[in-house]
Amino acid sequence: MKPLLPLLLIAATALAADKAVFDDAYAKYTGLPIAVTTESAKVISLGGVLDKAQVERMAAAAFKQGIVQKEVTREAGALYD
Repeated sequence: MKPLLPLLLIAATALAADKAVFDDAYAKYTGLPIAVTTESAKVISLGGVLDKAQVERMAAAAFKQGIVQKEVTREAGALYD
């Protein structure tokens, strides 16, 4: 299994690279109409907004919720740049 952080970075990079893909994912995640998410996405900046502690908390939560099958909190924090 790949570490969680690289997967998150790949996803964030893909979403940041294509505004339409981000708008659509944002609409699906929130349940808001695409017209609403398209407008609100204009003020959202992806990338470079997490710190090491946040990455570790996200990894821990993903493990506790069963999203990730292996505890990778320390590995995720160690990979944070």
